Parts: sequence; C-alpha cells; structure tokens
Amino acid sequence: MVRHDQKMHRKFTSIFLVVILLLGIGIARAEVNLDRLSQEDIQKEEAVLAKLEPLVKERLAKGTAPLLTFDEIYQPLNEEEREFLKIFLNLDAKKLGVVLPYRGFARPGTKFIPIKGQRIKDVKAEGNKTKIIGCQYLPDNVYRQYRKMNKAMRRDIHRTLFVDSGYRSAAYQLYLFAFYLRKHDYSVRETAKLVAIAGYSEHGAPDWQAIDFVNIDGVNEDNPGAFENLAEYKWLMKHAAEYGFALSYPRNNPSGISFEPWHWRYEGVKNKMVVN
Repeated sequence: MVRHDQKMHRKFTSIFLVVILLLGIGIARAEVNLDRLSQEDIQKEEAVLAKLEPLVKERLAKGTAPLLTFDEIYQPLNEEEREFLKIFLNLDAKKLGVVLPYRGFARPGTKFIPIKGQRIKDVKAEGNKTKIIGCQYLPDNVYRQYRKMNKAMRRDIHRTLFVDSGYRSAAYQLYLFAFYLRKHDYSVRETAKLVAIAGYSEHGAPDWQAIDFVNIDGVNEDNPGAFENLAEYKWLMKHAAEYGFALSYPRNNPSGISFEPWHWRYEGVKNKMVVN
C-alpha cells in the first residue's frame, strides 16, 4: 500500500512538473523584447506576414479587409505563429507608455454600412487625375449622422468630406500593427507610437467610432496644416458637435497625441433639437 502510494506520488509529481514546465514556456512566450524583436521573433514575424499578406491583399481587392475576423487571420497560421501574433493583442499598454483609453471591440451583430465609389483628386499623380478610395465602413447609426452632417455642410459652404478611413476590425488592426512593426525596425515601442494596439483604436470601437476625413482635393492626414486651413475643417469646428462628432486630438490634448484635425469620433447627438 505504501509502495503504491509512493508510485502515485511520483506519478502526480511528474505530471505537476510537466504542467509547470508548459506553463513556464507559455509565460515566457507571453512577452517579447519591446525595444527590438529578437532574431528568432523577427523570423516568426516575417513568417506570419508572409502567410497573411496574400489574404489581406485579396480582401483589400474585394473591399472587405476592414471586416476581417480573428478566425480568418488565425486560419492560415500554425499554432506557434498564432500564439506569437496574440502577443501583440495582449501587450501591456502601460509598459509601452500608451495613454489612450481602452476602447474595446465591436459587439457581435453590429451593422456596418459599406461606403463605395468615393472619388477624390490623386495628389500623388501628375495633372488632374482622380482616384477612388477603397471601400470603407461605418456603423449604421454613425453613417446616418455622417450623411446628415455632409448634407448640412454642402448646404452651408458647398463642400463635403469623404471617409478616408472608417471602421477597422480589431483583427485587421492586429495585422496592421504586425505589418508596421517591420517598417519600424521591429521595435514594438516605436510602432505603438504611430499604430494603435488592437482595442485602443477608435477606428475599431463603434461606440467611439472614428472617421479620418479627406476632402475632394485629396487633403488628408498627410498634410495636417493644409487640412486645418480647409473651409471644411472650420465648418466642422462650428457644427460637428450638432451631429455627434468631436475632434479626438485637439492641440495640447491630455493624451499626448499630436494634433489631428482630420480625426473625429462619434459621441452621439447631445442636442436633440437638430433635425436635417
């Protein structure tokens, strides 16, 4: 009986040690070097991007990339690659100095309206060439208010604004973070300064849905000074709140984010008397 108990004790001890070892491995892989990925992690990063880029390219062509789900981006990856990508989904925002509030993800069943065929001037091409913005999406309630606001702007100043970037799913945001990580010499810290961590982007949170605007002349975030001088921007500063929109990052905002005159979020209409 004693010998049997000793065998059982050794068996359970072995199982316990294996579990601890596995947990230890999991914990070890829960973090990466934030200043620059290790060479091993760079190889994993490149393997992940190599498998995801064809998927994203296909979805961009179809105009559905902003709606990508986690299941869709995890499907081409093996287990090790999935776990590696999830590290960027679970980053410690405090360690990265992120001062933005956590915004969360879209709730299941949220209805999104596609915005297609937006034609603007192509400022990167010679002459008067135009281009069509890729398909963008907005939650239906935000889309309705955006349309009302544009109608009022057209009435007042004969100008309108287009959606340069609307809703982006958390899965797509996760991919974008990994994509731009390469462009910032594999530094997580540097990437996080310019690309929001999934869950912290207003573009992925319908309750605070962000819209990056562009005008018909192609003036957008690439030229903040020019955007600030637009008649459209001056109109927004006077009237956007009437339609539920607020400037996310004005000058000297507490988040520390640079002034972004093109980036507005939907907060809901406070003045219920506004009717268009």
